[in-house]
Amino acid sequence: MVLLIIIVSCYLGFGLKFHYLASQCPCSEYSYKICDHFIKCSWNGEFCQDLQCQNLNQTLCQGDQTNYQCKWNQKFEECEDFDYQNCDDISEKSDCFNSYINNFSCSWTSNESCEKFDCLIDKQCPIQKCSFINGICSYPTNELNCSAIPIDQCNSTYNGKGLFCYLNDFGKCKLFDNSKLICPQYYDSQSYCKEYHCIYENNMCKEKQCTDIKLEQECQYTLTNQTLITTCFWSNNSCQEVQENNLFNFSKDDCQINTYFTYSWSENYDCVKCSLLKEEESSQVLLIVLGTTIPIFCIFTCFMIWWCKKKQKFCFKGDIKETRKSYQEEIQKDEKKQLDNNFTERYLPQQKPDY
Repeated sequence: MVLLIIIVSCYLGFGLKFHYLASQCPCSEYSYKICDHFIKCSWNGEFCQDLQCQNLNQTLCQGDQTNYQCKWNQKFEECEDFDYQNCDDISEKSDCFNSYINNFSCSWTSNESCEKFDCLIDKQCPIQKCSFINGICSYPTNELNCSAIPIDQCNSTYNGKGLFCYLNDFGKCKLFDNSKLICPQYYDSQSYCKEYHCIYENNMCKEKQCTDIKLEQECQYTLTNQTLITTCFWSNNSCQEVQENNLFNFSKDDCQINTYFTYSWSENYDCVKCSLLKEEESSQVLLIVLGTTIPIFCIFTCFMIWWCKKKQKFCFKGDIKETRKSYQEEIQKDEKKQLDNNFTERYLPQQKPDY
């Protein structure tokens, strides 16, 4: 059991992989082109800052685009701070549809009104909160039997807890589990494989790497299981994974877009890690150190266990009395074994065969 734990620990130690994570820059480090695309930021005419409703025009002053902090005043034609307390405060269909994204749970009903969230009245039937089976929107369920679903309903069936059905290339309704690695599950569906930004080759669906991207305008970053970000860089007519020394070739906007907004343009006209994120580097260094030291420790521990077993030594102390007793018994066995061996060595040469 101990050996198993050590082996698993070794595997985890070696398995650490580092990419740019989705921890993004503060608003103050976004350019004009990027600023208004974030619900937490607004452009004040000179620089990007934390969201200020009065800086937004009517197009941007929407509940779902301002994290439900702003609302357009039709009478005065301006964007105002607004504290959404109830679903009744939401009048726009799109705002009501997207309220679940910001943990403001509402449902757009058949009465064309926004009401407190309930799967039984929600026209959208969000996949994160509801189940949709046999054409009926209901509450989440633990199981999902895709093989029993009619073919024409397969692609629109889900249980509300991360399980979905999909129609594969052979006309079978199969189960997809969102809690597992995405790409390998679509080995039998080229269309779904590509839809989830994976690569389909040799009857396999695999995670997209930078080198799999063939067009320069698409060479920005790749997603691993929709969570980890790998930043890409176009160089020598091919898309490659970014190294630190590639960053000096980035433009101001590319610096942010290609690094998924984890880097920004500095006063020295360099592409550098966002100031807010520099504080997190120490934790990343710790992870790197652990990723290096854990494998070494594991190898050393495995070697010690092997050596102790081979030499029949007591390397790990338990109860002192029991350990001393066991140790003395082992010594007595070794001494007896040595005496027997000495006796055998003396006696055998004196043996003569009987003819």
